[in-house]
Amino acid sequence: MDNKKEDAYFARQIISNIDTIREYVKDMTYDDYISSQMVVDSTLFRLVQIGEEIKKLSPKFKFDNSEIAWGLILDFRNGIVHNYDHTDYSYVYEIITKNLNDLYAVCLNYINRL
Repeated sequence: MDNKKEDAYFARQIISNIDTIREYVKDMTYDDYISSQMVVDSTLFRLVQIGEEIKKLSPKFKFDNSEIAWGLILDFRNGIVHNYDHTDYSYVYEIITKNLNDLYAVCLNYINRL
């Protein structure tokens, strides 16, 4: 199995999902965000997808990029899936407007090195 090929695929998927999230929330304030259930649902779906893609990245990829809190991302994904009705939207908004940048950069740098 060629982990490099698989990691590249999942890194591209993560980048695509982050790009989509960014487009959904472009120019939205927190109040705009929480007032649109469609946008909230759509971004949560994309965050779950990112979590699924992270689960499939190789241990080497995660080790080589240990500055990313992989476990916290997976915990957050699990929280969305298993406790959807208790999701703190202020936390989600912070993640999608600030905290995805490092993950995006790691994935993009990896793809650019191939």
